[in-house]
Order: sequence, then structure tokens, then C-alpha cells
Amino acid sequence: REFLMVTRPEGLLVAEGGTGLPATLGLRTYLGRAYQYVCDTAAGPLKANGPLSAPMPEGAQVTLVPQPDQCCLLPREAP
Repeated sequence: REFLMVTRPEGLLVAEGGTGLPATLGLRTYLGRAYQYVCDTAAGPLKANGPLSAPMPEGAQVTLVPQPDQCCLLPREAP
């Protein structure tokens, strides 16, 4: 059975390793409490947040790590 994971950008943490979805960073936007990145992934473009203490450059290879308390799994509907 297939599921969809749904989340807002704060539900995906930009990390330099770990288990998650590989991504390439694109545009970085300062949000005041975090940086938000547009990320190129095999699943398509996604937005994810990273900490202010460690800004990452465009083009960096990262991992998007889902934050379980901010994600929801939904059953995938049949086509």
C-alpha cells in the first residue's frame, strides 16, 4: 500500500547528511527564524527550512529530513 507524506516547509529539515530525501539547494530566503530553501529533488521541487546558524550555499547537496511531529501520512488514492 502506498502513502503520501504531507508537510509544510518547517516539517523538512535541511541537513548535511542523515536519512531522508537527497536534494540540491536552490534559492535561499531569510524568514527571521530560519532560512527557507527551494530544493530540487527526485520528487520535484520542494521547500524546506534550515537553521539560521548554518546557512548553506545554492547548489549544496543535502538531505531533507522529515520531522515526524510536523508530517502526516495519507493513503494514496487509486488512479
